[in-house]
Amino acid sequence: MNYKEDNNIMTTTIQGDFLLTNKCHFNMGKTKNKVAFVFSCPGQDEEKAQKPTAGQTGKNLDALLVYLHRQNSTIFKYTDRYSYRITNAWDKVEFESRTGRTEATKREISAEENLSRVNKELDGMNIVVFFGKKAQRIKKLIDFSGIILTTRHLSFQSLNQITKDRNGITLINKAKNNTEKRLEVLGDEILGQLDKI
Repeated sequence: MNYKEDNNIMTTTIQGDFLLTNKCHFNMGKTKNKVAFVFSCPGQDEEKAQKPTAGQTGKNLDALLVYLHRQNSTIFKYTDRYSYRITNAWDKVEFESRTGRTEATKREISAEENLSRVNKELDGMNIVVFFGKKAQRIKKLIDFSGIILTTRHLSFQSLNQITKDRNGITLINKAKNNTEKRLEVLGDEILGQLDKI
């Protein structure tokens, strides 16, 4: 395996004849990390940053990782999103003002070429967390034999649908720390799935 490493974070590797390199839909993560995250597709923020989960979704992912690390540092060893393998169910940038949409179609996601790409990008991972229904469309189509976990997307639109904290207490609209409490609910959901394995 050939790779360039910066602070133990891989930026490029060759697997067979397939070159994996960090770009707006994909992040290699740390060499020893075997946990990956799958989102739906890169958008405008990701294109500008040339990194996946670059906007608010990424900030929410970092906050979720702090909680997951606190609860289970054996599996979630790092609190920085870019220490993890990150990919998308669709690798093309989609946003309304350019492409007239924000997501790929089911047909595009299930295309053989796309599935092959995702399989190669998840190769070597032990655990994959799929964030959101759009990302979860691909989970049954890919050739992945590790542990699959699912949860909702990390956008505010999705998170704001959570009305109770992890203790079942109703969240007061616009109260401070609501996002953190909602992310704890997701964290418990992810950890709960791991506990059942």
